[in-house]
Amino acid sequence: MAELSIQRLIEYFINRLKEINKKELEEFGGKEPNYPLLLVYLGDKAISAHNSICRYLTITWPQYEPEIGCIGVRISDGLPSYLTSNSMDNNEMREISEMDVRAIASSLFGLKTHYRDRSKLLVYYVLDTSDIRSIEQIEEWAKAIEAVKIALGVGNLDILEMVAILLNEDFSHKQIANDIRNWLCSYNTSDGTLQCNSVLLLSNRRDDSIILEDWNLCYRIISAVIRLSDNSDSRITSSFFANSILTASYDVEEKPTAEIGQVVINSIINELEHRRTATSNEAVSFDDTLLGRLGIAENGTFDVVKEYARSFSSLLPSEAELELFPRRDDTNYGSMCELFADEFDEITLGAWTGYLAMITEKVKSKMSVGTAIHQDWKNAFASHFVAEFSLEELIFLKNHTQQIEVRLSQRHKPPISSRVLQSALEQIAYMLSTSAVVNETFIDALREQGDLAEDFVNAWQRLISSRRRMFMQKDSNIETFYSRRVREFFDYNWSNISKEFITIRTRKNLELFLEKIIDRIISDDKTFLAPFEEELDARLNEESFKRDAKSYIRDKLTKEGQRTYLQVNFGLKMPIASCLLLKKGSQLHKSLIDNLPNTIYYYDTGNGNAAESIEIFEVTKDNLING
Repeated sequence: MAELSIQRLIEYFINRLKEINKKELEEFGGKEPNYPLLLVYLGDKAISAHNSICRYLTITWPQYEPEIGCIGVRISDGLPSYLTSNSMDNNEMREISEMDVRAIASSLFGLKTHYRDRSKLLVYYVLDTSDIRSIEQIEEWAKAIEAVKIALGVGNLDILEMVAILLNEDFSHKQIANDIRNWLCSYNTSDGTLQCNSVLLLSNRRDDSIILEDWNLCYRIISAVIRLSDNSDSRITSSFFANSILTASYDVEEKPTAEIGQVVINSIINELEHRRTATSNEAVSFDDTLLGRLGIAENGTFDVVKEYARSFSSLLPSEAELELFPRRDDTNYGSMCELFADEFDEITLGAWTGYLAMITEKVKSKMSVGTAIHQDWKNAFASHFVAEFSLEELIFLKNHTQQIEVRLSQRHKPPISSRVLQSALEQIAYMLSTSAVVNETFIDALREQGDLAEDFVNAWQRLISSRRRMFMQKDSNIETFYSRRVREFFDYNWSNISKEFITIRTRKNLELFLEKIIDRIISDDKTFLAPFEEELDARLNEESFKRDAKSYIRDKLTKEGQRTYLQVNFGLKMPIASCLLLKKGSQLHKSLIDNLPNTIYYYDTGNGNAAESIEIFEVTKDNLING
């Protein structure tokens, strides 16, 4: 089982928020794809992009998930083999034949699909160069693209193809990356080996010299390009398939889920730790109050046993049957039921004590380990310990069971000051409470709860320690806004939360408890489910210097110096397309239309949790050669 950590809980928070937001947005779809489309992943590295690219696509096109074609390609001994996936939820693919490839392509044009225009097929190839070591290998993939076209069997159908090349330009790939850039200079020439309508070239080395740790941002760009290019607006589609090499600058503004998650989870842990520490004790006083706290009454009986002893009423003799007990002499003692228990026992020569002992032995005989009554009593003892003692106290008691056993052995039978039948159940309870089998059950339960408490405290301390692996939250606005909301949640709900918290004894239950707290915080506060610009507006308007969220987002999406995902030798020319992808009809959308140039193209994603800005540039030979 994976270790419980702050990082694990933040991941849970992020995924939970995504699930809820997705459900909230499912009925509000954005613009739909116009033409049938097929995603083709060239090689295992590219296949690993399948989940991410499709996840971004289906945020905008959730209803099209089963209608987006997907093929993986591998090369073995110079020949391509094909794979496909039954689901966009994972990267697992199964092998298929060339006939299956043709069947996948054919299925995109059927009556059961929902594309508006079936006059074209749009094919998007994805190639990750991380595993490529020579130009011969990339030429093999160029040939594989031609083989895929043949396998598709589309004949004279108008087919538009784009190859999205993920160019790995980190320090270990510098030379082959330069070779690939030089090789691309021959694109769109008569002797060029890469024959397709356009190339989308994205590098993990941005124009600000930052080298990306993973391809996630580039996957988002590919997704944005697919959504924009599969368009009923022919001007947009043609600009993406204009026989040129393209690159992109990109930015996205969305709810800072990871940062919010870090603040929320840290605040939850801080609140629980503060409140837990305030009520915990590390040691237990071995004074006259100890037995009472352990659930032992003044007469020396366990409260648990005393409750159970009431079930023995039917085993006791009636008042008439008391007259039948043997006596030491013929003296008339009057009504035997009026005698005190010790008097009756003396007159009957100990027969009364023997009778009660017989009942007690019947119970003890049923208390072997694993039996129902043994487990019931052990659970009852455990429940009492959990309710009465803190975790630290239970650990202390577990380490001092010998002293407790001494205290148990020092119990003395109290004097009996009630009539024989009235005191019978009390006597049985005492006899059971002082028996070895019940005392062992009691001590076993105490040790077990102590062990669980120790395991819990250790898991809790590891959870607390995992904070050291987190970077400090740099956004003071997020920190202040969400830590206060968590604190208010605990102030209002602590009474119920504390009752459950003190009963937790296992790492798994702790994890489930924390996940439940996260779910409640999310569901109880509408800010977590608000569109991202409304969430930002709520935060910005709590500062002393208030700012308008829409203008803040507008400035960030259209700022100068937006990062381009390719370093070039000379400045790129004016973009061939400037696009904003966001939810149409939102207040942010209206603000952007009113304040930005009319040359910007707006694409309706239907997603109220993000706004994307992308500019597409044509890359010239001068900007490729020699890297």
